[in-house]
Amino acid sequence: MTFDGTQKVIGKGAQAEVFLYHGFAYKVYKESYPAEWIAFEKKQQQAVNKAGLCSVKYYDTDNPHIIKMDLVEGDQLEKSVFKAPEQAFALLARAFRFVHQADDSNTSIPSLDSTAGLMLTDKEKLVVAYHEMGHAIVAAKQAGTSPIQKITIVPRTSGALGYTLQTEEDNKYLLTKSEIESRIAILTGGRAAEQVGVGTVTTGASNDIIEATKLARAAIMRFGMSEHFGMTALETQTNVYLGGDSVLNCSADTMAKVDHLVTDLIKMQYDKACSILTENRKKLDELALYLYHNETVSGKEFYEILEN
Repeated sequence: MTFDGTQKVIGKGAQAEVFLYHGFAYKVYKESYPAEWIAFEKKQQQAVNKAGLCSVKYYDTDNPHIIKMDLVEGDQLEKSVFKAPEQAFALLARAFRFVHQADDSNTSIPSLDSTAGLMLTDKEKLVVAYHEMGHAIVAAKQAGTSPIQKITIVPRTSGALGYTLQTEEDNKYLLTKSEIESRIAILTGGRAAEQVGVGTVTTGASNDIIEATKLARAAIMRFGMSEHFGMTALETQTNVYLGGDSVLNCSADTMAKVDHLVTDLIKMQYDKACSILTENRKKLDELALYLYHNETVSGKEFYEILEN
């Protein structure tokens, strides 16, 4: 399989180009790009598909520097994984806090900077247990959220000391405003649990903060979900096959207003998460200690303890 420039180019980046060929998209990396990183991306996509978070498929090719994938357009691309590992799960997957271990099997998916074998202190382990249970309880106590499948504080992936896994029961292609707000609340639930349960905050919420900010900003700038700006596209995305470059369509003054709205939206959902956890403080303590001692809790165990 060769790409000689006669095929249609539908995306370009520093390390790869994406070609349209016979109804499929082919991501062709430079020969200097490490083949093991490309293999990691393929395994990452397989894990997402296995968990039911994405319908876009990757296919094997003879060339390790070429990835064949389903051709998708527009918002469908939000569900695909074409980005760097730290950006892998776009809007429809972000709030799941899904990582590179797709299920309860013993087969782990390697990361580029694994934390496997990392030893937490007892205090850190307890904080992580509260953090992850915060995500889970905030998710469970809101209507219309995806069910909890698994919670763990076993470090297994790049930078992740634990994770809470939610999966959609059905394929989902649209998000309502209230669903986006709920997902922001879930993302802030870890930090809220640290504050409510431990009485302090840590750096463990750094990725949650980034993802909550991205989601809140997208709601206001791309999805027209702000009463202040209404149905105005303040930002557009280009080159979506290679990470989605953003182009601003507004002035500096408008961006300053957006920043205030984003801050207000996240604070509102953080306050909601704190309120949920304060109301369920006994269950937060009970579940956090249970996770601390057992390290991994199934969705069934979680709901049995929460509801009894």
